[in-house]
Amino acid sequence: MDMLYFLVLDPAVFHGEIVPTQTAAWKQRSFEPCRSLCLRLEPKVKAFAEQYRVSEEPLLTRVAQGLPFDRELWKVLTGELLWYSALEIPTVRTAPETLCCLLAPAEYGREIDRAEFAPIQQVHYGRRDLRFGGRVYRPEGAGYNDALDVAALASHLETIREDWTPDDLRAMPGFADEEDREEEIAFARERLAELRELYASAARDRRLIVCERV
Repeated sequence: MDMLYFLVLDPAVFHGEIVPTQTAAWKQRSFEPCRSLCLRLEPKVKAFAEQYRVSEEPLLTRVAQGLPFDRELWKVLTGELLWYSALEIPTVRTAPETLCCLLAPAEYGREIDRAEFAPIQQVHYGRRDLRFGGRVYRPEGAGYNDALDVAALASHLETIREDWTPDDLRAMPGFADEEDREEEIAFARERLAELRELYASAARDRRLIVCERV
């Protein structure tokens, strides 16, 4: 089962460093444009490895040392740059399917393009693709909300009324009876509270949020 992570980033770092360097790397088929960024992030990489006892050398370190360009490695490096550049990666438990069923029943269970996402789907998966020039990073597995999106979604989350009933979850499989659906609604309320806190905090600090399923 995929895990959903929320990476809180400084927009200046994302738009001013990560996007231009990775765009240039892809266009030039060279990691040279992003080596200086990799070098700047090395202390954070080392601190992370020590804290979590990670023995495997990250790609970011190898790129900083001169690793030649490779298309597949570009994608891995992009992910590492996003993760190690994050100001925080808060632990947020999620219930995206349940909240979608409750708040956007017309979109529940449908495969739709990101442009058609309901607000609660944007909260979980991002309103925008992670685009680096003509290259999109993990279009099915990652997206982001820019600082303005975060502010708008934070406001939206505050307006949600939680007057749900067990009947609102009848479209979801796996709940045998009304009691199960009531428990799931209680769980969804707790997850909504965590999302409100995440987005309100990021909005106050004018951050952007990358949403990635891993």
